[in-house]
Amino acid sequence: MKKILDHIKRPKVSIIVPNYNHAPYLSQRIDSILNQTYQDFELIILDDYSTDDSREIIENYRHNVQIAQVIYNQNNSGSPFKQWQKGLELASGEYIWIAESDDWCDPNFLSTALIGMDAKYDLFYSKSIFIDEHNKKVNLFDDWLNKSKFTKWNESFICDTRHIASQYLIYHNIILNTSSVVFKKSLLTTDMLTNLASFRYCGDWYLWISIFYNKWRVCYSIETNNYFRITKSSTVSSNKDNFQWNLEMIKIIKVIFLNNEKSSKSFHNKIYNFYKENYFMDVPRKKIMLYLQQSIRILSLKMNISKWIL
Repeated sequence: MKKILDHIKRPKVSIIVPNYNHAPYLSQRIDSILNQTYQDFELIILDDYSTDDSREIIENYRHNVQIAQVIYNQNNSGSPFKQWQKGLELASGEYIWIAESDDWCDPNFLSTALIGMDAKYDLFYSKSIFIDEHNKKVNLFDDWLNKSKFTKWNESFICDTRHIASQYLIYHNIILNTSSVVFKKSLLTTDMLTNLASFRYCGDWYLWISIFYNKWRVCYSIETNNYFRITKSSTVSSNKDNFQWNLEMIKIIKVIFLNNEKSSKSFHNKIYNFYKENYFMDVPRKKIMLYLQQSIRILSLKMNISKWIL
């Protein structure tokens, strides 16, 4: 009987809002969640020791019945993905939506995402409209979409996640905005959550590759009901001159090699050359390239894989 009652009380969706110094946008974000047409959810708000007015804004919502938890860090964690890990471990819902604190969405976002989640697909994400600090549209997505290799995203589709991983995710993080994604919590593993917290810059890319290389179904929608805010301080800005960022890219490469069913010396060389040309060219790279070469060599020989990098 207790198990039955626990199941009844459990929300269908857990929405995680990790926040750090996004006070100017926080009310719009929370309101856009609470005003969803789909209402079977819990909201978990995690503040990473903000120094602006975030706490005062969050407290205005403290007593809303759909807010399951509000947690304030006593010190800044230094990584948004430590907050992701915390939220994912706290989540009790069947589905997960990580709603970044400076983005927002239309009221029908969740209902659109969940239409076929049970029967047709396991992960949903949508086209995002890029906006600035004043909610004005900017054309970054259209510029990205116009590149010939990304024409697949001109229309909605449902397909095998491994296809997206092997054809696109190994080269680029094609999920441009985490706020556009809703997925089944059952797609996650303990190892994924542990490794996620070790990232500072590329944790989202790591998570999507780790999920997509398993046998799931993904739905992409061109319905523009998600708004992705780009500001001067946005984490979407380039970190290619950062040594930590480059180390994290090697972790991404490891996930690619370990999951690619057609892994071979020629495949390793192809990936090595692509990353060298596209991600490591504009930095002092002697040490990072040495790491990269060693990583590929070790993975090619299938030696000490479990102890390497991650």
